[in-house]
Amino acid sequence: MEYHERAISLCREFVSENHQDLAARFVDFGVTLTKQHEFDKALDLFNKARSIYENQDVDNCSIDHSRYATCYSNMADLYYEKDDFCQAFEFSTKALHIREVCLRSDHPLIATNLHNLGSIRHRQGQYYRALGFYKRAQMLFEGVTPRNEKALASVYDNLASLYFDKAEYQLALEFYTKSLNIRKQILDEQHPSIARSEMQLGKVHAHLKNYKNAFDYYNRALRYIDNLGEIYLNFGDLHSFQNEYTIAMDYYDKALTFYKEKYGNNHSHTAMTYSKIGNTFYLLDKNDKAMLNYTLALEIFDQIYSKDHKDIAVTLNNIANILVEADQFDVALGLYMRALEIYREHFTERHPEVLTSNQNIAHCFRAMATKCVEKQLWQDALEFCQQALKIYEDVLPSDSTERESILKSLKNDMNQLLELIKSNT
Repeated sequence: MEYHERAISLCREFVSENHQDLAARFVDFGVTLTKQHEFDKALDLFNKARSIYENQDVDNCSIDHSRYATCYSNMADLYYEKDDFCQAFEFSTKALHIREVCLRSDHPLIATNLHNLGSIRHRQGQYYRALGFYKRAQMLFEGVTPRNEKALASVYDNLASLYFDKAEYQLALEFYTKSLNIRKQILDEQHPSIARSEMQLGKVHAHLKNYKNAFDYYNRALRYIDNLGEIYLNFGDLHSFQNEYTIAMDYYDKALTFYKEKYGNNHSHTAMTYSKIGNTFYLLDKNDKAMLNYTLALEIFDQIYSKDHKDIAVTLNNIANILVEADQFDVALGLYMRALEIYREHFTERHPEVLTSNQNIAHCFRAMATKCVEKQLWQDALEFCQQALKIYEDVLPSDSTERESILKSLKNDMNQLLELIKSNT
């Protein structure tokens, strides 16, 4: 801190207040403050630098364009850390524009910029747009000589993360393995980046139900990784997948404490932890506590994400599940429909998230039919069964035993309802 303040003071003795050298000192200080999560102070310095740069001709390649782009790129990093992804995308795009004007098309800085834009779109849940940026960055990093192996490993890492979020676990496994292999070649075996790769591979194996492999990767990563919150969440997930909910809850509580202390209450990591705690309470049939945690998660997601983010859809579905059990069908159905609309923004109709969301709606219609039967509202019950049947026929795999069982049961219910309607007319 003192070093940066002295550097700025010394620079002011030799240059004017609108000189690029002074702007560069502001940026350097801002980067340090960003790393310390002093976001307001950092932003003030970045804006001072930005004011200087924006009075220059950014398309003039005779000036030091790299400083302009670096300022905007660092502002993007700051907003990214704050989960303000719209602003992050705006400033990262500004940086890319300058670099595309003044650098050759295959320059590594352009590849880095594309990679950063992919990361922003990824966090916004815009997976197809993110994939486009990642693939362009991958092509540039793979084509440059000499190759920047560290940057390439990072691209592979993010591609794997994207495929993981799309539930394409084999592709995630492939790219996480590529990333780990590169890092093992260029880094010390105790480097945190290697530990992080092992942690991510553990997550994939956990979702593939290879629990022993997942546990082995997590334990290897545990020795060197510095993000305790992520460690706690992953161990919590691993125990939750194996129905060890009490142990899982202990890990989630530790993660929540860690993230609140590090990021505060209104951060995506905090919200995600609330969501996982909610899931655990739901599985333990403690719906009131589950609803409380889902609501806390949704409030944060609504503040930091756009309305079409996948995490919002997940949380809406979770809340709707509880409302169905409480016979609040109309509200639940509205939430299910909102979630389905969001999923359709990101996935094809046959994607697991879309199929599950449709099945949730069908389950809701069937529950509504059951409630109508209890009230002897036979015609209403039949209409709800018909709506459920149409969805099930569309989304259940044609070769699954579950499809045969559900459709047979539903058609039997409908036949009984038809008999009841006839006998009462």
